This record gives sequence, structure tokens and C-alpha cells, in this order.
Amino acid sequence: MRTCSKTKESDCGKGKRKKKENGLVKNILINHKNKIIKKLQGLCINSGDEIIFKNGFKIKSVKSKKYVQVKNELINNSLTFLGTGCALPSKYRNVSSVLYNIEDTLILFDVGEDTFSQLNRIYGHLDILKKIKFIFISHSHADHCLGIINLLKVIKHNVVVIAPNALIDFLSIYNYKNVEFYDTTPTKEVEPKFNEFFNTSQKCCKSNLDNIVKELGGLENVYETIMRDYVFKIEVGDFIFNVCGVEHNLDSCSVSLVYKNKIKISYSGDTRPSFIFAIMSKDSDALIHESTFNGNNLDKAIKTKHSTVQEANIIYEFSKSKTLFLTHFSQRYPKGFITIYRGIPCMDFYRYVLNESTFDKNKINNFLKTLDF
Repeated sequence: MRTCSKTKESDCGKGKRKKKENGLVKNILINHKNKIIKKLQGLCINSGDEIIFKNGFKIKSVKSKKYVQVKNELINNSLTFLGTGCALPSKYRNVSSVLYNIEDTLILFDVGEDTFSQLNRIYGHLDILKKIKFIFISHSHADHCLGIINLLKVIKHNVVVIAPNALIDFLSIYNYKNVEFYDTTPTKEVEPKFNEFFNTSQKCCKSNLDNIVKELGGLENVYETIMRDYVFKIEVGDFIFNVCGVEHNLDSCSVSLVYKNKIKISYSGDTRPSFIFAIMSKDSDALIHESTFNGNNLDKAIKTKHSTVQEANIIYEFSKSKTLFLTHFSQRYPKGFITIYRGIPCMDFYRYVLNESTFDKNKINNFLKTLDF
């Protein structure tokens, strides 16, 4: 009969416990995955406007618990939200990243950690990375830039990176030679002067914005002045990136992308409501604006230099953009906002085809209510 010494007996006991614990953890993970997939499977608002909520997998056999990856093809002129939360990843929301596809050219607006995996979860293959030509990083906070390392490790072709100079040292550690870098930091030198002169730190409301327009001699004069004196223009082929400094941290910027003078996508990054950004975003096809807080937390928004959903709506209305996308929700709102305001409260893997998709607010609000937290 085999016996264990005290030491061996202890080791045997630990081994059994470890095996039992591993089995328990495995079962918990499988059950958790089944629960999420069952909850998220099959949600589709319509053929263009959808949430790709299979999370990269679909059930092949319920009994054997086998999964196969879903291959979602790229749709032209579409936005796909890879991360819609702020600070840290949570159960349903990764940190900031938005993918825009136009005529087989992919542009990333911010690349929070795990952006690489989010892309793989949706498309199930890495060929998509070959189409990434531009990466815009709004500022140097980790939840907006940390994912760039994994991407550039795999990307072999030349890619344009538009980012603050803090990223230069960050990227030089890895000796990337396929990066064409544009520094956005100079835009921060002029933005404070404008804000101080027009006292834009006061409460954001339409009347304040209207007063600034009046002081500058009308909307057309304002647009011309802003674009000439306060916006940094980067032109690469058919793409123009207009960048302005905004109030958040030392190197925070917003961007307005213009393609062939036909399509305009504006992305706020992290910011307090910005008059310069509102003017720069004039007549955008899509305005993507951070909505970290709801209106009850305006004091927190001011303190942390973020925006509320109501303030995002003010900027949207003032810019006369076509569609407002709300993102970058505080993780204190894991479901986002069951909102009565204008704008689409985006979730991770939400995809919208510009000028084609429709949006059913009630459907997505009802869906958000069902999420298990």
C-alpha cells in the first residue's frame, strides 16, 4: 500500500486541491462564456447598423462546447467601436478605440490596451491588419495608447502615426522603423490662448458658444479664423487630418478627418467641451464624442476635464453634424446611459455604416437593460 510522508502527503493534498480548483475555474469560465454568448448572440438592429456581439465566437455544438470564430467582413464607410469604456477594461467595455474603414483603408482613432485582440475577436484573422494605414492617438494616457505596441509588432508595412511627442520615446524603445510620425503637440501651444481670451472654461451652453461666434463676426469668419490659426493640418494623399488642442491633459488633441472632400469624421478624444473642436467639426458626417459622465456628475467632469452626455449633445448641435456617437463611458456606468438624449450610446463591437444605417434607440436601450452585471 502506497503512503505519503508528512511532506509528501501535504504535497499530494495540494496537488488534489489544485486539480480540483483548476477544474472549478475551468467550469466557471465555460459557464460564464456560455452565459455571455447566449445573452449577446444574434442581436442585430438591421443589416448595416448592428452590434457584432458574438464576441468573435459562435456556438458550434452546445454539448461539446466547441466554438468557431466568426469572420465578419469589412464594410465600406463604416465605423466599428472596439472600446467604449474609460480608464480600465470592464466586463463588456474595453478601453478607447474606434475603427473606420473607407475604401479598404483602415484608420484607428486611439488604441487602448487589447485593441489587437478586439480586432481578432471580430474578424477572426490578422489579414485585416494589412489594411491599417493610419493611427491617431488623442493623448498619452494609457487607456488610449497602450495597445499600439502589439499592433506595431505585427504590422510590417508603413503606417502613419499621428500622436503627441510623448509617444516618440515610447515607440523608439521598440525600434519601429515602419512608422511615419506626425507630432500633434504644437497644437497645444495655441489652444490655451484661445480659451483664456474667450473664457471658455465657463459652463458649456449654446448661448456661450453663440456669443463667441458673435464676437468673431459670424460663423463663416469664425470657421476661417479657427482653421487658419488654431488647427494643425496633416495631408497624406486623399486624407486630411485637422488636429486641435483640447482641455484634458498636457498633450490632448481632437481630430477631424476629411476624405476626398466628401466624408468628414470628427473624434473628440478626452476633453472638456471645446469650441475649437465644435467649429472644426462643422458639418461632420459622424461626430464621435466622449461622454464620460451623466449630467448629475458635472462637477466630476469639470474636475477630471471630461464631458457629460449633455455637453456632448451641445457640441454636436452646434457643429451641425449628421450623427452623434457617444463613447468613453465611465466604468461606473457599465451599461452606458439609457439615454433620452440625441446620439447613439455605443457598445463594444457596435458597427454603423455611414449614410446607410438607421438607429433604433429603444432597441439598444432595451438590450442594455438585459445585460447581466
